[in-house]
Amino acid sequence: MNYDFDITFRIGKDNSTKDVQKINITDKTINMFGSLYGESQILDLGNHFNLYHLKGKKKWRLRGGSTPLSPHIPSGILLNLEKKPGTSVSGNFGEVLTILILKKLFLPKKLTICHLKSKKKCPDLMLDSSVFDTYYSSSKTLKYSLPSLPDILLGECKNTNFPEALTQLATIWYEMGDPSVYKNPLFGFGVISNLYYKTNPPKIRFSIISPVNRTALYKKLNDAEKGIGITPPGIKNMKINDFKGGLLYGIK
Repeated sequence: MNYDFDITFRIGKDNSTKDVQKINITDKTINMFGSLYGESQILDLGNHFNLYHLKGKKKWRLRGGSTPLSPHIPSGILLNLEKKPGTSVSGNFGEVLTILILKKLFLPKKLTICHLKSKKKCPDLMLDSSVFDTYYSSSKTLKYSLPSLPDILLGECKNTNFPEALTQLATIWYEMGDPSVYKNPLFGFGVISNLYYKTNPPKIRFSIISPVNRTALYKKLNDAEKGIGITPPGIKNMKINDFKGGLLYGIK
């Protein structure tokens, strides 16, 4: 099957800066890139994409009988009559399609990109930031006085879940330490790709994240980790509203 993906670029969550284009991708290409760049070993990822996209929000019927529940089963346990998309499969869509699309956009140059792993949670990817230069510095974003991007960006891929992806990046920023002391050039920067594979056409939204005030951003993360102004404590529990107030461009 052929898909005309809608590709959107924005600064933070600012939809007024979007730059939409279409890229045609086939299920065979998804199969090939899934084999090359999928973090998990899943055969025929493109065939899974066809099925999950076409099925959308509907569920498959789970065939296996409909015996009434025993009265001895604790309350709250119900018969499961539906299958759900495998998260171990759909979780690979975002990473594979992110790499595929960015490589296409970067042609004829060679895009440097790699997977990351850690005993703790960490971003999915590390990649060459120059692939975003055109969109980051385009006329549609000049209402911001944007800082220059570092040479590399940490990337987080999530199917539709922007807030969780942002807290994933923020956790790593906090580990980099106080930017006024350690001066890590990656602090406050990153890119989030959100895949909407159930829509027609399917969409990928790239959100370029950059800091307005690094000192204030670090203080907010430090407070969150200590439970100051947030319950329960922890950066992972921060909401989008916690990042507002002049911390990140496009989130206000």
